[in-house]
Amino acid sequence: MLVVRHRADGTDTPAARLGTAALSALEASLERKSRFYLEATAALTGIGTRCHAACSATSCRTQRCESDLAQLGARVLAFVLAQRAKEETCLRQCRVELDARAWEAHRQDHANLVRSVTRALDLDCERSPVARAHDLATLLDRHWASHHVDHDQPMLDAVRARLDYDGSHAFG
Repeated sequence: MLVVRHRADGTDTPAARLGTAALSALEASLERKSRFYLEATAALTGIGTRCHAACSATSCRTQRCESDLAQLGARVLAFVLAQRAKEETCLRQCRVELDARAWEAHRQDHANLVRSVTRALDLDCERSPVARAHDLATLLDRHWASHHVDHDQPMLDAVRARLDYDGSHAFG
């Protein structure tokens, strides 16, 4: 639970409330991201398993498999794009200045994810929907594992440090 920072006289500052609210929003956003990736990975694995079984047991139902993958893939891509915007908005609200290299690495990791998701959903490739569903599930799993440790957790630590450092001071 977050505590709103106060001035020495015990009153809240608008900047402290904004910073605390932005940190709370960032934490909630990253928690939603974790749940979404777990749910999407499970759904993609389910699509791959169901389509593999259906296509090998009877005739290939590629159209349904493609449709299921396209629908879920569109949700994944929309989520990834929206999540990047949420993270950047929260950081700006907190007015946290990350090291330029760390900030660029974070942004590039998001951009690489968007490109990889787009490639995994490419209908023109020679890979089956089963293989692409598996590829996308693996991609999300690996991305979350590394991105959270390399980018999101240090970002959260920087925001918390800023709130702790500023204490009763207004964000500049």
